[in-house]
Amino acid sequence: MVQHILRYTGGSAVPDADLAAIRARAGVNVLDHSGRTVLVEATEAAARGLVHEMPGWAIDPVRLYAIPDTRPKLKDSPDG
Repeated sequence: MVQHILRYTGGSAVPDADLAAIRARAGVNVLDHSGRTVLVEATEAAARGLVHEMPGWAIDPVRLYAIPDTRPKLKDSPDG
């Protein structure tokens, strides 16, 4: 299972019926809900199925980026 962000792009507020449908879907685990976005953990097929059945929703996979180490490094040891 992978994390996905479901984004409501429709009217003013997220319909309660849509939130209930997302929570009730087998194989979909709601991790967080804030405003017009819902963070879910689901298979790709389950998440895309939700978006296909509910107009006004878009889906984006969660992407994780490695933070580069910006600390200065010594090029040579002082012992020579």
